[in-house]
Amino acid sequence: MKIKAASDNIPFNPAKVPFFYGWVILFAATVGVLVSAPGQTMGVSTFTDYLIDAIGVNRNQISTAYMIGTIGSSFVLTWAGRQYDKFGARWTAMAASLLLAFVLVLLSQSDRLIELIVSDSESTIFAGVAIASMTFFFFMLRFSGQGVLTMVSRNMLMKWFEARRGLVNGISSVFIAVGFSLAPLTFDGIIQETSWRMAWLMMAVAIGIFFTLFVFIFFRDNPEDVGMIPDGEKHGNRQHNVTIKPVRQFTLGEARGKLTFWLYALPLAIFALYITGFTFHLVSIFDSVDMDRDKALAVFIPVSFISVGLSFFG
Repeated sequence: MKIKAASDNIPFNPAKVPFFYGWVILFAATVGVLVSAPGQTMGVSTFTDYLIDAIGVNRNQISTAYMIGTIGSSFVLTWAGRQYDKFGARWTAMAASLLLAFVLVLLSQSDRLIELIVSDSESTIFAGVAIASMTFFFFMLRFSGQGVLTMVSRNMLMKWFEARRGLVNGISSVFIAVGFSLAPLTFDGIIQETSWRMAWLMMAVAIGIFFTLFVFIFFRDNPEDVGMIPDGEKHGNRQHNVTIKPVRQFTLGEARGKLTFWLYALPLAIFALYITGFTFHLVSIFDSVDMDRDKALAVFIPVSFISVGLSFFG
């Protein structure tokens, strides 16, 4: 793409950085995943009870909206992946960042927007309108944050490393796990200092302006686009002095036809469904056993250390 190639050296040429630019990409990609926190379930769970009270729906109704929005957004990620291939990491991430900021603004006003459509909360159609509206908001939130922004950031990092791919993925995962574990308490702190509306609005400003600028400055799609190669050097195997390349590539259709794909995908999907549901209702679950909101949100911190520790051990 001309727009992609023309901007690779703006505002600076990565090849002129005095060290391998992949380490900057490691930092940028990690920040990119962390910024998706408002679109992750542990970020949304902090606001769940406030939404229920403000909108006037019950827990099952908002949970249903979240489920439909999440699953619906997953079907659009294939299309988003094609746009990523077409426009590159920088422009796709910038678009996702702006969309995430926009939907956070909508969520901050979600109860008022629903009231513009149906002002009477006792109306027979109120629940349907509320669920449909929240489904749409959650669809955009999950698509932009948990979906596209996370996908672009992770994939960009993997493109810049081959021999050290495991190392950089491990480094990034540690910071992401710690960052995600602190996010619910951080979000709740902002809510307590301001309000749930203002918390989302502040996030929208930070992501829409500052993070979008960050993406433009530091994100780059492929090392080859700026005259470099993965890891910054060639790696020879024992037989041939060649750059490491994947042995076999699969198209989406080919992958779907392989039993191996489903043996990985289905357990991950079932696990994700359970964890998402548990996290979304975490505050309510803790409340049911007489444990307060602070204890519920604080559980993410020990969970992150257990997760990181077991990952390294495994």
